[in-house]
Amino acid sequence: MPVTLRLEQLETREVPATFTQFGGSPIAVGAGPRSADSADLDGDGDKDLAVANYSGGSVSILLNNGSGGFTAAPGSPIVIGGPYSLKFANLNGDSFPDLVVAPDGGPMTILLNNGDGLGGFTPATGSPISGKRFDLADLNGDGRSDLAVRNGYSTVRIALNNGNGSFTEIGSSIAVGSAVAAVHFADLDGDGDKDLATANGASNTVSIVLNTDPNGVFATTTSSTITVGHAPGFLDSADLDGDGDIDLTVVNAGGGTVSLLLNDGTGFFPATGLPITVGSIPHSVDSADLDGDLDTDLAVANRGDNTVSILLNNGSGAFTRDTLSVAVLWFSRKWKKAAGAYINPTGRSVCPSQVCSRPRRRLSSSRSTWSRRCPSPICANCTRSTST
Repeated sequence: MPVTLRLEQLETREVPATFTQFGGSPIAVGAGPRSADSADLDGDGDKDLAVANYSGGSVSILLNNGSGGFTAAPGSPIVIGGPYSLKFANLNGDSFPDLVVAPDGGPMTILLNNGDGLGGFTPATGSPISGKRFDLADLNGDGRSDLAVRNGYSTVRIALNNGNGSFTEIGSSIAVGSAVAAVHFADLDGDGDKDLATANGASNTVSIVLNTDPNGVFATTTSSTITVGHAPGFLDSADLDGDGDIDLTVVNAGGGTVSLLLNDGTGFFPATGLPITVGSIPHSVDSADLDGDLDTDLAVANRGDNTVSILLNNGSGAFTRDTLSVAVLWFSRKWKKAAGAYINPTGRSVCPSQVCSRPRRRLSSSRSTWSRRCPSPICANCTRSTST
């Protein structure tokens, strides 16, 4: 499982979109890093990191030394069982970023920043909210981040921040599409408050729910439903076509594509266009001006072939593609890589797409040809015989 991709501005200059691995990268963290986020944790003006180590059962807190090097904060790693996703937000109004960590199952862990400039955290109490797919935004204008979380196969709940790191659920569950895979806040209708979008993996749709209540109470049904590519699993928002409103980028894990949803300014997306092909099993996307031409480009992390697809914007929301090969591989404690194949302790080769760990069978003793067996409907690389 790759770490979720996130882009931050480190310096400003007009250059082509070319990349060089930074000295000291990759950075050692715990086993099975699953997601990451960045914020200034110690008040020194630069971005620090938190990484959810799913297999290792911990969260690594890494402090930036100001030149792009990172060291572990005091008390890091923090032991949390099976952390699946995490995000920074201001939860108690003290201006220091706090951290929400969602496990694969069970209640979230809320970590409040100690505010002492050392990047340390203390667990909050009294917040039994469960769900690994969530997002945070100030929904009621009190300056503290509230929560939207998947609480069923096709529903989302809203929970308002009590100001001490705990949350209280309000309203009824919001009905969206089937198999909610991502929850995302953005101001989609330009009225200054945060609206809700979900990516629905089984129905191949994005649901839009507009916020029309200043107290953060959403309608219980969607404002609109948009058909996208196969198995959408991640959402990002940015102005892609330069018209001043917020558009959506949808990562379609099953189809190896991203869908661009261009907003008409009212939270309605009249045309999606054809999905853009990226790498194998795209996992996440982030947006930034990568080539210095003042429009928003995209970077897509592809977990199936260990690449990052760079999509450069022509200024009107149309993109050209370049793909970088990156050495970002996930290994569990049971599997290791040897001689170009993923093997288990018994020596059997396994699926190199990293979606599953099913053994694959040799078809010929004279050639390295394998039949890949995988039950996953999105594991396209495992449904045919290939030579390696």
